[in-house]
Amino acid sequence: MPNKISDWRFHDTHVQDGIMAAKFASSETTLLSAGPAFLKEAEIENCYPLGVLENVVITQSQQLMRLFEIGSSLSYTIPGRSIGAVNLARAYYYGPSLLKVLYAAYQHNDLTPDTDTPEGVTDDELDKVESGQMWCSLWADIFHHPIGLMFIATDQIYGGGLTSITQSGATATGEVITTFYLEECYIGTHQFGINAGAVVLTENASMEFSRVVPVTLTATT
Repeated sequence: MPNKISDWRFHDTHVQDGIMAAKFASSETTLLSAGPAFLKEAEIENCYPLGVLENVVITQSQQLMRLFEIGSSLSYTIPGRSIGAVNLARAYYYGPSLLKVLYAAYQHNDLTPDTDTPEGVTDDELDKVESGQMWCSLWADIFHHPIGLMFIATDQIYGGGLTSITQSGATATGEVITTFYLEECYIGTHQFGINAGAVVLTENASMEFSRVVPVTLTATT
């Protein structure tokens, strides 16, 4: 790796050295799980891995104001509040639908029956949204309650073995590249797509979240 720009030789060296092929993250070495609204409530038992996801896009934006002043051609850039959003695309199959797995941390959802139920969520609410394994109506009051999403990315030699999730630390085997938790996610849009040429049907959900909380994982070998 060149120590300074004058040492750069693109025919002879990489820009950065020490990068092994197995150290790259890929879609197969990442995991997205749905859990409680806040990281402090999240545990292994109430974070539900989201299977058959085809596409995940997490975006963050910050308000920026450009302020000009009379008497100068220069300007000031003033930062404001930050906003986060996430979009999910998932294949539809004979099993719990996308909206159902996103709310797996809720007690009256039969995916994880031993977790705590947020106040105000009842079986009557689920009757308004559920048709078999398909949750199909954003009009139900349950979607007025937030969820959380945990993102884990590892290298390609990760061995598994995650035992706990906390903001202060956790334990796993292998190399974890990054882990973070999206708090207070609210679903704004749900789409169910049907295409005559498609092999499988798909669902899409768009959410906004309040903040990203980094999670520190300690790797053990």
